[in-house]
Amino acid sequence: MGRLPKRLKKHFFDRESKGKYYVVGAFYRKHIEDGEKGIIFKSRHRDLVSIVKSKLKSKHAINSHTTKSSHCIQMRNVPYLRSKLEALGVKGDMEDREFPNFVPEIYLDHYIRGLFDAQARISLINYSENVIATNISLRFNNKFLVSLDEVLKRYANVSRPKPISNYIIYSGADSSRIYNFIYRDIEYIENSWLYLPFKKKSFVRFEDKSGENNHIICLEKIKEAKKLLIKGKKASDVASDLGYAHKESFLRAFKHVTGQTTRSFLRKNT
Repeated sequence: MGRLPKRLKKHFFDRESKGKYYVVGAFYRKHIEDGEKGIIFKSRHRDLVSIVKSKLKSKHAINSHTTKSSHCIQMRNVPYLRSKLEALGVKGDMEDREFPNFVPEIYLDHYIRGLFDAQARISLINYSENVIATNISLRFNNKFLVSLDEVLKRYANVSRPKPISNYIIYSGADSSRIYNFIYRDIEYIENSWLYLPFKKKSFVRFEDKSGENNHIICLEKIKEAKKLLIKGKKASDVASDLGYAHKESFLRAFKHVTGQTTRSFLRKNT
C-alpha cells in the first residue's frame, strides 16, 4: 500500500480573502516549483511558513536548515494547488514576475504586508540626536518595483522618486505612510495572525522626538529578541530581524536592557 495523502485545503486560493492575498504576497518571490506537480513554500522566517501551513491546514512537517537559516514545507503531487498559484503569477523566474494587477483594491494592503514580511528589510536610521525613522528596503526586478511604487503612491501617498534599479528604499515620512496602509486592518490582522509581530515592532514613526517613547521601542525589541533567541535563532539573525544595523549594536542594547549578555541569558533560559 502507498502512503495516504496528507490533508490539505487545496481550494484555499479559490476564494477571495485577506488570507489568500497575504500568503500570495509572502511567497510571491520565494515559492519554488518542485517537479511537475509539487511546490515548496520557503522562507527564512519560520513563523511565516507556520502561517501558510495553518491557512492550508497542512499536515506537512516544516523542514529547517539551521546553517542556511531557512525553513520550508515541501508538498509533492499537489497539481491543483500548484495550478492556482501559477494562475496568480507565482511561477517561473523571479526576474519575469510582475506585480499582480488582479489583486482587488481591498486586499492590496494584505498582499503588500505579506511581501514586506517575507522580503523587506526593516531598519532604523537617525536623522538627528532625537529624530529616528524606519528604513524599508526591498530587492526585486525593476518592473515589479515600479508597479509596487505606483500602488504605494496611489494608496499610501508615498512621495519618493520612481525606482531605477532592482532595489528600492522607503524612509522617513514614507515609511510611516506605508505602516498606516499595511496595518490599517490591524484588528483582523492580529485576530487572524496574518502578520509577523517582530516586523510590525520594527517600525517607528517619523520625527518621534520623545526619548521616553524611544526607550519603550527598545524594550519591545529586546522582549521580542528574547523569544527569538530561545527559539534558537542566532544573535546576528535576531539583530537583522529587529532592524539593528549591526550585530554589535543589538548586543549592546540587549546587555543595557537586561544586564546580561545573550549567552548568559540563554544559559539561564534554555
